[in-house]
Amino acid sequence: MSGWMALYNLLGVPLLYVGFHVLGLFHRKVRRGIIGRKGLFSRIESFASTLGDEPRLWIHVSSLGEFEQAKPIAALAKERWPEVKVIVTFFSPSGYEHAGEVKYIDFISYLPFDSPRNARRFISLIRPSAGIVIRHDIWPNHVVALRRRGIPALLVDASVNPSHNKRGAWQRIVDRILLQPFTTICAVSEEQAQILRKLVPNVPVQVSGDTRYDQVVRRARELERIRDLSTHPSFKNVDLIVLGSTWPSDEDVVFPAVVHCVDRLGARAIVCPHEPSEGHLLEIFDYFERHNLRCLALSRWRESPVDPWDILVVDSVGLLANLYALGQVAYVGGSFGPGVHSVLEPAAHAKPVVIGPRYHNSPDARLLVKRGAATVVHNAQEAQEAFFRLVTEPQLREKMARAALEVVQSHTGASEKILDVLARFIAE
Repeated sequence: MSGWMALYNLLGVPLLYVGFHVLGLFHRKVRRGIIGRKGLFSRIESFASTLGDEPRLWIHVSSLGEFEQAKPIAALAKERWPEVKVIVTFFSPSGYEHAGEVKYIDFISYLPFDSPRNARRFISLIRPSAGIVIRHDIWPNHVVALRRRGIPALLVDASVNPSHNKRGAWQRIVDRILLQPFTTICAVSEEQAQILRKLVPNVPVQVSGDTRYDQVVRRARELERIRDLSTHPSFKNVDLIVLGSTWPSDEDVVFPAVVHCVDRLGARAIVCPHEPSEGHLLEIFDYFERHNLRCLALSRWRESPVDPWDILVVDSVGLLANLYALGQVAYVGGSFGPGVHSVLEPAAHAKPVVIGPRYHNSPDARLLVKRGAATVVHNAQEAQEAFFRLVTEPQLREKMARAALEVVQSHTGASEKILDVLARFIAE
């Protein structure tokens, strides 16, 4: 292990440092991450100066997706140990810049660049009682710095590609090096745990499950953010289809089906595009207005609620997981494009899910299809038929809704299991 770390620090760290800065000349996102880390240790030192003798929990995430997985762990830690200080670090600027304020997290920061000196300095400043890495964003010097100070390091929501055995020997060696310093690994499933145990037989591996399920359930309960919508008459006693994270390739297929349901059934729709850029929003408005449908931006509706409307277009981010609660049917986008987005969000609200053919990137989508909670459409005609049936056949809709909720509820509890592991290291 020490030999590999020496090689990483001798060759890998300098190459990564130079590579990031060269890439930053051409890539705006990378450049934001470099600029955002200027003065980083001054900010960390300022926070550290406010700490006393309370236990601290450090959680590292790559970006916003992993941050969502970290949230139920952080929230439960605060509930179990109110005095604990929760520190979250990001690698990605897109995650850090959109994290916002979270009441159960005390400090949000970039992770310092992974040099031995930076890692030692960071761990010395925050002095965590335990450190957690979510999923795959493992930076070796920071994990080793924990280990050398006798601080437990947990890898949670851990998984390895099922085709791991088909990968080259070099990749398996790298995986083993990255995993070896951890005190405990919490795998998402027994299948994953078996793979991980073969990789690192001397590191304890337990099955805790996936905290994404816990988070979607928590988000499903946060309805205050849409209270103005859910209590308004225009959302009462109406057949409402919610289209989430749509790409233009989705819209080409499902928008004609929406028009059909509005015209024939008097249904309504909420459209939440994956990229709510001004140009994309204008295209959406133009499409529905050409079909003589009444179209409103959500921001405008919230300023001055009016009725009637046919299509409500979401022109902001961060609300989709809550908006699914308002619909009777959910379509999840990306499935006619790069791959389906989160199907767990509508499932947590007990909504039948419609998706396109590109869903095999998502184990959750495959499971919902297998359990009869999601239906797959391949073209505009099938989308029209699926929406029509789900709107007009309440028994089918309710059957799929029950199946969706059962999938989510049967996979919750991972955060509690991870907290039980942490309890060995954080005093009651």
